[in-house]
Amino acid sequence: MQVKLAANAVARKVRLRGSASILTGRIYDDRGNRMSPTHSNKLGVRYRYYVSHALLQSRKGEAGSVARVPAPEIEQLVVDGIRGRLQSAEPSAATVERDPIERHVDRVIVRPQAVEVHLISAGSTELSGELTPCELKTTTLRLPWAAPNFVAVKGIVHEPTVRPAMNPETRDALLAAIAKARRWIEDLRLGRVATLAEIADCEALGERHVRLLAPLAFVSPAVVAAIAEGTAPTDLTITGLAQRLPYSWANQERRFRDIETANS
Repeated sequence: MQVKLAANAVARKVRLRGSASILTGRIYDDRGNRMSPTHSNKLGVRYRYYVSHALLQSRKGEAGSVARVPAPEIEQLVVDGIRGRLQSAEPSAATVERDPIERHVDRVIVRPQAVEVHLISAGSTELSGELTPCELKTTTLRLPWAAPNFVAVKGIVHEPTVRPAMNPETRDALLAAIAKARRWIEDLRLGRVATLAEIADCEALGERHVRLLAPLAFVSPAVVAAIAEGTAPTDLTITGLAQRLPYSWANQERRFRDIETANS
């Protein structure tokens, strides 16, 4: 029996060492559900998580208080906590420890305000591959932590991220169109031209095009600032901004926020 347990332990270590998710097999939610590694890809970036089995198996009501956690953050927290503990107990240990998770951790329990790390005591460390979890002597390390918010869409976990910046070419085109429209209206105000048709002739543009873009002269300063800073919706276009543009700046900004919400 001991030979079989030892062989299983070796096979498990080889499998886990080949994984980037170093807490696999050791991390649980606070209702005892094992948490498995998963990931999502967004804008070419891969985000890793640990997700409760209850959630993965569509048993949301049975999941713990925290059903998913960002893998890099929780892994770093646990590793730093273990090394800090080792450093205080044995100053030289933390500097030479290569695999603190494999060597010292029995299980990690994720709670809303803390992460509990159940450490294998020194007397059990060497025999950990031959003992069941119930037979291991453990002590608990409590690490303060606040659970982040996530949005789940069709089973895919998305990490909150900063909105992608607007394409510089799109931004510059929008700002140029606004500046041009302001110049047209200024020309009308000062009597340099009499009509939008005359502006169209001067610009070698169709009158309809000029009439479409002219309202951009009255875009709210707050909206202009968002475009200039590249924080406006990435799919905003000149035509989209000019069409049905409210006269009130407050209404413009409200409509602008509605566009951002719809595209978020």
